[in-house]
Amino acid sequence: MTRTMNARIAGFAFLLYIAIGIAGMVLSRRWSGGEGIAAKLASMAAHASDVRIALVLVLFTGLAALVLGVSLYALTRDEDRDLAMLGLSCRVAEGVIGGLSIQRSLGLLWLATVAGANAPDSQAAQNIGGSFLGKAQAPSLALSSSLSAARPSPGFSSAAA
Repeated sequence: MTRTMNARIAGFAFLLYIAIGIAGMVLSRRWSGGEGIAAKLASMAAHASDVRIALVLVLFTGLAALVLGVSLYALTRDEDRDLAMLGLSCRVAEGVIGGLSIQRSLGLLWLATVAGANAPDSQAAQNIGGSFLGKAQAPSLALSSSLSAARPSPGFSSAAA
């Protein structure tokens, strides 16, 4: 692929990454509100379709991060191969960690919407499960954000030369 085509793909992937990320954050604001675990789970249950759409957007964000990583690698590998590999590694890790965080969110959604014979016996069971799943999600999101911030900018290698 030509350098111009890689630059176009990288630009499109970056804009898509930003647009999908912002849309996912806007959707997550609707269902992540509430004081306490029980209120957050109730908010999730009330906005279950928004949660599902936000999770699909997280998947697309991870895919955009992978495409962006590959295209930026193709652009920067001629300047500095090690720097290009570092940027690619950070983008791949960001996409994988973002994809893995979906499992916890699906667990919370299941806990919020479960009913009938499979429902937990009491409100305390929901609080314990929600606390566990809610606290387990925070480190992966922080790590994914750190990896995104750690990647070098596309013009970094050419500016240093």
